[in-house]
Amino acid sequence: MTIEKLHFVTYDHELTHSELAEIALKGGARCIQVRVKGRSFSGWVKIAAQVREVCERYEATCIVNDSVAVAKSIGAHGVHLGVSDGSLEEARAELGTQAIIGASVSSPAHLDRITRDTDYLGVGPYRFTTTKTDLSPLFGSAGLTTLLEECQRRFPRIPTIAIGGITVQDIPELLSLGVHGVAVASAIGGARDREKAANQFVRALNETH
Repeated sequence: MTIEKLHFVTYDHELTHSELAEIALKGGARCIQVRVKGRSFSGWVKIAAQVREVCERYEATCIVNDSVAVAKSIGAHGVHLGVSDGSLEEARAELGTQAIIGASVSSPAHLDRITRDTDYLGVGPYRFTTTKTDLSPLFGSAGLTTLLEECQRRFPRIPTIAIGGITVQDIPELLSLGVHGVAVASAIGGARDREKAANQFVRALNETH
């Protein structure tokens, strides 16, 4: 399966999650992570299903943050699990061999929970972000380099996706550090021209360095 280089993460915004997703997809993104906070299970499922429908129209990947049950309920392509969001083995058993399973890694110790069939590692946070309240300590370039080296040592075949306050100007440096791609939210959702911002990320991530 293909792990896209740009993951757009939806969040509570003046636009709906599905509207944000469609703008990012129009800009060239092909992977949407649905991040829903503070909703009932049924409300979460409704939002995620709307995003899934948009992704289908664009032949894009839909990943649900934090909940295997929601991912299974809407037929998402996969799930992204934080450190406290449950077992990766159980997620694989529940969603099947074709599902994309991503996992957050904010310290070398978090690599102890990673399985060899985990599909990607979300590493960070690179810097402060306003879209996440339970933020782990920030890394910056030096800290991220150390964490990436440990990821590469232990799981060299699993691609890494950098997260946390990333801007398009950061892309050349992050690629030089060895990341496969990035996950962003407000850098697109908070932009004046959101579609253009998404396209700038896509272009920067696909340039040869």
